[in-house]
Amino acid sequence: MTGPVAPTTEPLGMFAARLFDEIRALAPDGAGVSRPAFSEIESQVLDHLAREARAQGLVVEEDAGRNLLFCLPEHADAEAWDLTGSHVDSVPRGGNYDGLAGVIAGLLVLLSAQRGESTLDRPLKCIALRAEESAWFGTCYLGSKMLTGQLTDADLDAPHKGDGRPLRSHLDALDVDAAAVAAGTPLGDMAKVLSFVELHIEQGPQLVNNDLPAAVVSAIRGNFRFRQVQCIGQAGHSGTVPQKDRHDPVLAYAEFISGLEGYCLARLARGDDLVMTSGVVGTDPDQHAIARIPERVSFSLDIRSGSRALLAELQTEVTSRMDRISKARDVRFETGSVVRNEPAELDPGVVCGLEQAMGDVVGQSIVVASGAGHDAAVFAAAGVPTGMIFVRNRNGSHNPAEAMTIADLMVGVDILKAHFARPAQVAMTTNSDNEANMFDELIRTFEAHGKSIHAHAALAKAARRAAAEQPKRAVALHLIASRAESFVECFECMPLTYSEGANAENALRALVAELETALSMGSDAEALAALGAAAQRCCALELAES
Repeated sequence: MTGPVAPTTEPLGMFAARLFDEIRALAPDGAGVSRPAFSEIESQVLDHLAREARAQGLVVEEDAGRNLLFCLPEHADAEAWDLTGSHVDSVPRGGNYDGLAGVIAGLLVLLSAQRGESTLDRPLKCIALRAEESAWFGTCYLGSKMLTGQLTDADLDAPHKGDGRPLRSHLDALDVDAAAVAAGTPLGDMAKVLSFVELHIEQGPQLVNNDLPAAVVSAIRGNFRFRQVQCIGQAGHSGTVPQKDRHDPVLAYAEFISGLEGYCLARLARGDDLVMTSGVVGTDPDQHAIARIPERVSFSLDIRSGSRALLAELQTEVTSRMDRISKARDVRFETGSVVRNEPAELDPGVVCGLEQAMGDVVGQSIVVASGAGHDAAVFAAAGVPTGMIFVRNRNGSHNPAEAMTIADLMVGVDILKAHFARPAQVAMTTNSDNEANMFDELIRTFEAHGKSIHAHAALAKAARRAAAEQPKRAVALHLIASRAESFVECFECMPLTYSEGANAENALRALVAELETALSMGSDAEALAALGAAAQRCCALELAES
């Protein structure tokens, strides 16, 4: 392994490639890497990053959660700062880029500014977080949740996947104040964090399929999880117990998961956003046999959606479905505790700034939603203005075959550099008291949010708020909101190309102008007829898109 180099002498791309290789070598596990949360290996990775950062002239500090913060010397004593970075742990036998790419990208932004290759509008720090992955303790985002005061005493009792020790014990070993964590006391001062932008590899296929190096993220799905559900029946001989008299937990599980998939597919057909996974399934290896009806089967359940209401509905469906099967098959389900993570809508101002930065770097702005969860959701929930950038990655994630190129990473770094070089964007609202300027105010809101999918969502929300305040214009405002929401539903799960965004913007502006003209007509009858014609065209467009 090579040692650190002198400051400013190594090209940034080469620096990044070397760091990835060296950190991969710290935790090889088969074809992949394993960097367990709150482990000695995770600490070794942080130590390696700290040595490299100091060798490059950066200041390194450790926070109360034993995460690392990097910054330029002149920003070490800043009263407030923008924040970037990600996590350094991995899933068992995972890929090398998940999380680590965001940390190294943040270091590259700092080094670029240090070398005079780019500028920073405000102080910037990069954070290397511990313990994002749920694979080790069953709960995700542990490092960022400790910083923001979102862990509970019950979370500290969760056992580690490998050694079985509770989280509390691992925190004690690192000299983290577990009592403060259990009390919900934030270990970091979020009032000092002006914004948080996380760069992360995309863990799905959208960027690869659309030949795009990067994208801006508008929202992050939430989820609820049961780490280990037990379905308990009655053991018996496979040849002597009649089929109708069996209390077979495996068949009960099969009925449950198959029926739940059918329910989810029906919701998807209605346009809802969700995914479900049962990634861990098994009977007791100490007791199961080919000629034995098993006594129990254990399984995990992970359900995700961008809708809080739908997540609550799905959890109710899971419970009621288990109850029905329990009665029909005379088995019982023991779910244990549920782990919830709420969906996160990222900050409109930050998203807008990232879109503009991406436009400057790439020539077009692409906005997508994230199906996977990220630390960014925790910072957003804590009230920190938050954004995300995805970088193209082939072969999915949470597996050894992750394949991000340094060239694509550098595109993401350039977007971060462009974003942090310009003054922060401030989201606009539509609380105008002047009805005559209402439509102009809606257009300004749309433009302030970057004219993206996120801008359509913001416009819809603003139009509905205005409709509640202005009943005489409620029909027109409802049409605008409905049109914008239809566009969001059509494109929220796929990248938005420049031409699609431009066409949608032109259509929306034309609708606003048409409705403004309708409301200014001389008679109520004329206005009503014009509104009816506009509504008819909106319905035809939405049917064509569905």
